[in-house]
Amino acid sequence: VFAARHNFTSILSLYDQIAQNIGNLWQLPTYHGIHAFAPQYIEGPMTAASGNNQDIYNAAAHILRPENVFLNANATKVDRSGACFGAPSPSPVCVLVLSMATGAQTLIKARKLLIAIPPTLDSLALASIDLDAHERTVFSHFEAFTYWALVIDAPNLNPSTEQYINTGTHTPYHLPSLPGLFTIQSNALRNGETKYAAWFGAVEASGWTRERVEQAVASQVARIGCGNATEVVFELIKEHTPFRLHVSPKAVANGFYRDLYALQGRQNTFWTGAAWAEQDSSLIWMWSEESLLPKIEAALAS
Repeated sequence: VFAARHNFTSILSLYDQIAQNIGNLWQLPTYHGIHAFAPQYIEGPMTAASGNNQDIYNAAAHILRPENVFLNANATKVDRSGACFGAPSPSPVCVLVLSMATGAQTLIKARKLLIAIPPTLDSLALASIDLDAHERTVFSHFEAFTYWALVIDAPNLNPSTEQYINTGTHTPYHLPSLPGLFTIQSNALRNGETKYAAWFGAVEASGWTRERVEQAVASQVARIGCGNATEVVFELIKEHTPFRLHVSPKAVANGFYRDLYALQGRQNTFWTGAAWAEQDSSLIWMWSEESLLPKIEAALAS
């Protein structure tokens, strides 16, 4: 209704393809659709000058110094109470980190903690974050979508077709029905072979195992190319669930976002990521630097 009223229904299909997996767009409350309508999607995303986004993280690791960066490691315990697991410390935050490569454990003591993972109760539990009752109540409102990125080999697809776009025939504005593929992108390799990048989404955040996603993708690819689903080979598959965290209109009306942003600095903890900015890495970087970093610096100086 909002799109029709403001006369931009003609670009909804393009927007849905660029933004990818904001649910069934025609069913979304306006504020969720507009929230995902970031200028970066129209202007083009910010990327590393080299073309390799990993360079951003490598540069950050260099600034922090390698001995202070724990890769391939999990936080097994987090204590923000100042008790430091029964050994009180001047530093109010203690994190026990386990190296998956060596099995060594490291105790990190800090004045402030920055958390950048999706703040769902399941994700925070896996990271051993010691949520209090208020944090648990706020984060319990979050819902999410399923999103998977894949690289496939499909001999029934035409390598000269640059991109396959899922267009709905019986949906408003010809948007794709979910669960389903959004796009399939042809990529010519240096050795002359062609592989295809594909993106799959579903409205439900749970229940989509790797096997189920592969079956759904293979079935759709077979229909596109009039081939056999068993011919589709999955070279790489990565899950990005929980994707695009969102809450109900009732939660918004009850002050959810006021309560969410009020968590910044509480319990010596700051938060960043797509749930706080938008599902766009360049926007997350800008928001973290321009809005969040001054708050952290002020808290450290106090």
